Amino acid sequence: MTNTTKETELDDVLRTLTPHYRRWTLYLLIEQKEITLDKLVTELCTLGEAVGKDVTEVELLTHLHHVDLPKLVDMGFISYDSESEEIVLVRDHNDLQDLLTTTKKWEHTIIQDKLP
Repeated sequence: MTNTTKETELDDVLRTLTPHYRRWTLYLLIEQKEITLDKLVTELCTLGEAVGKDVTEVELLTHLHHVDLPKLVDMGFISYDSESEEIVLVRDHNDLQDLLTTTKKWEHTIIQDKLP
């Protein structure tokens, strides 16, 4: 793999993780390995309220289903069965987990004990 390819992959990962709900989804999945869409929406709304994000469960559900979850699937981080609404961490990505550990620490200082 060339440096250019590695840079492109890193850029793709960072762009994918920019939206906080995507990061929070992965934080939850690293802890739980799988989660239902309804439970994810409930937990993300709770976290969102803790940091002043004003979003309804319906808005979040729609956005997750049509935007965030497909992007995480495309990146190979999760699998999502829209019929059963099960979301599963596909495999452990050591580099991704290292990055998420760092971002979670930064966010933890912002939202304190609200993250899992």
